[in-house]
Amino acid sequence: MARLKRGITIRQARTEMAEIARRLAVAHPETDHTDVGVVLGPLRDEWVGEWPVRAWLLLGAASFVLAIACANVANLLLARALSRRKEFAVRAALGATRWRTTRQLLIESLLLSVAAALVGLGLSLWGVDAFLAVIPEQIPFWIQFSVDGRVLAFMLAVALATSVVFGLAPAGARRRRT
Repeated sequence: MARLKRGITIRQARTEMAEIARRLAVAHPETDHTDVGVVLGPLRDEWVGEWPVRAWLLLGAASFVLAIACANVANLLLARALSRRKEFAVRAALGATRWRTTRQLLIESLLLSVAAALVGLGLSLWGVDAFLAVIPEQIPFWIQFSVDGRVLAFMLAVALATSVVFGLAPAGARRRRT
């Protein structure tokens, strides 16, 4: 391994190394030079290879599945809110304010999101082990698949965001009907 001097491109280094190899072949004709050579390229490409692309594809696939799951949950919550029209009408007739029913919807949505996040956490802990068991290639040592603080923070942020968005959606739909 070597580091290029500032201002020298890989193309220039390859040209110079080819010239050095030619001079060595002339200086030592008794040596077989067919299996000897120099490969110049970025060290990152040699160590990492295709793994960043694969990791981004995996992240994209997981994000797509998460978006589909969130859309399905939103659809179920909206359908449930439509079926609860009579309940909200009775609550309003008994004196419940809009804030009180909105708060109820937010709390229900938060409990549902926290429960789903805990199930998702359990599945992700199991899924990482299952994923690592079926990967056919040796993973480079610097690429690690694990559930760490960043993953937990992302999971918490998604759970809170979905609980607020999907808790307010039925309240907004209820508000437009009245």
